[in-house]
Amino acid sequence: MPRAERRPPIVEVEWEDAANNPRWLTPDEVLHAVHLHPFIAHSVGYVIHDDKTAMTLAEGINSEGWYGACWRIPRGMIRKVRKLR
Repeated sequence: MPRAERRPPIVEVEWEDAANNPRWLTPDEVLHAVHLHPFIAHSVGYVIHDDKTAMTLAEGINSEGWYGACWRIPRGMIRKVRKLR
């Protein structure tokens, strides 16, 4: 594992995920469809990139400094960011 002082910060991000409904809907069904109800996600990880367009998190870092399971979350979807370390 990289030395602790070189590891990126760890955060929890609350964000609104994209969603869809995989079938055709009647006009009445649209009023109750998934796109009208937000899907709130929470992701925890190392911040490996952060700019005005997106934040990228990695779920892990190996002993060689490689990142695993990376998520790029567009800024417009982010509701809150809480620093954990």
